[in-house]
Amino acid sequence: MQIFAADSKHHVDHGAIDADDPRMVAASAANAGYTLFRIGRTGNHMSDAQHLIQMANDIGNFFRANPVREEAVAGIANHIKSFWTRRMREKLLADLKAHGDARLDELPREALRHLEVFPDTKPDQPPGGDAG
Repeated sequence: MQIFAADSKHHVDHGAIDADDPRMVAASAANAGYTLFRIGRTGNHMSDAQHLIQMANDIGNFFRANPVREEAVAGIANHIKSFWTRRMREKLLADLKAHGDARLDELPREALRHLEVFPDTKPDQPPGGDAG
């Protein structure tokens, strides 16, 4: 397993943690003030597409509090358009086409359908990071 550690400012330290036992790795990282990132997920871990689905569902859960359904869907679509890279959006849409959208909650599903139909929709705010 390849592990990287990052401090609270996301500065990556490739050699910060050196242990074979995962419990020792976690304890060493916590004592050093690092957050661990595992690369090359296999086995029971989420795939990239599963992670994107989980993220979309989490965004949907945030916007679910909006009593106006159309505003909630628009908020989800705007968030994904503003803060996800084009590659992330395309990867999720390709996975949904290949495997179906049953894993996606109702509101994010509707928001992604909107983004698929209207891919050139401009976000309400400037994209963050390298999203766009």
